[in-house]
Amino acid sequence: MKIIDTYSRLSATTHGRGRALLLFSGGLDSCHTLSLLKEKGWQVTALHIRLGGEPPETLSVAEEVADDVLQMDAEDIFCRDYLAQGIRYQATYHGGMPLSSTFTRPLIAKLAVDQALKLGNPVVAANVTAFQNSFFRFAKSMEILAPHLSLFSPSIGSYVDRDTKAQELAAVFKPFFINEARGTYSVDENLWCRVVENGDIEHPERTLPVTDIRKAPWKGDELFLKIGFLQGLPVSIDEQEMPLGNIVRYLNKRFVGHPSSFFYGLEGNVFGVKNPEPRTSMAARLIHDSTLFLSQATLSAAELELRESLSRRFALSALEGGWFSSHLDAIRPALDALAKPISGHVTWRISETAIDPSRIEPQAASKIGAHMPDFVSAVERFGITEKVIFDVLREHTHV
Repeated sequence: MKIIDTYSRLSATTHGRGRALLLFSGGLDSCHTLSLLKEKGWQVTALHIRLGGEPPETLSVAEEVADDVLQMDAEDIFCRDYLAQGIRYQATYHGGMPLSSTFTRPLIAKLAVDQALKLGNPVVAANVTAFQNSFFRFAKSMEILAPHLSLFSPSIGSYVDRDTKAQELAAVFKPFFINEARGTYSVDENLWCRVVENGDIEHPERTLPVTDIRKAPWKGDELFLKIGFLQGLPVSIDEQEMPLGNIVRYLNKRFVGHPSSFFYGLEGNVFGVKNPEPRTSMAARLIHDSTLFLSQATLSAAELELRESLSRRFALSALEGGWFSSHLDAIRPALDALAKPISGHVTWRISETAIDPSRIEPQAASKIGAHMPDFVSAVERFGITEKVIFDVLREHTHV
């Protein structure tokens, strides 16, 4: 696959004008690339893929500037084939921070490849920089799926800062980016998670702009929320069965702004650079923690150790763009098998300031304290024979 990183190399590669399929999020970067490509005489098809959010207001301008705008609603595919894996496999970054674009970028790359093949193999343009892992997620995915295509990433070799982009776009996109948070920060939001980066957030010693990141604080009376799980996936809220997408949407909208929905971490990339990335997702908080509790209650020590190790490997490979790799194809079956016993219910007590697990009810035989069959008697009669029985019970595996 050919990677093109500057407008001059793009022009030299295509002998001037050409056709491009632009991955259009509607943010500052994709609007800037659309404007420049059209200014340079390119025929541009803007591809906007919705993953649970509302269409951006800038689509109205894109429809006037681009030669064509394709809109796709991929929420169902996202939940079924990407997010569900991340949840079942307990895939988090550095032991807790939820993944987000790690799940969406390979899906976007797959849909972009499909469209590019239909359009006669135009250059695929994506607004990612060398400081973002998303570049490798797009590039590696396309390399596996369609190595004959070219990927144009102008923000690598033709980098322009966000303030300059906003000023250059003033004539066409003026209502959208001047003196607004979305002009200052890069916001990536999907059904699962909201990530804010760039701008003054890149200086971790400063006080975070809480309103721009977390939105308004959550207000409400103390309540109890019961989440049901089947084989590692949430299937119900308060005994009411729902599709995964509806559960995630409900949790994120119902508890938007809650302090427990906020995550902060330094995300590293292959160059060793660590970028501050505040994230918000109450769904990620409650679902990941619930599956962790249920796995601890049902899996043996050996199973937990193996699951934790494979989850780390899965997350790291996916982070670096290996979603479609043979490496992850080999790991997935083992993680699927380890997720099968993770069923039951977790009830949460939620107040304005905190969340607490109120009740953990695994569906399988519990490994929690004296509730395990023969636990008390095995301890009281501890001896050689009893120790063997005790160890067998403790290290029981699920078939």
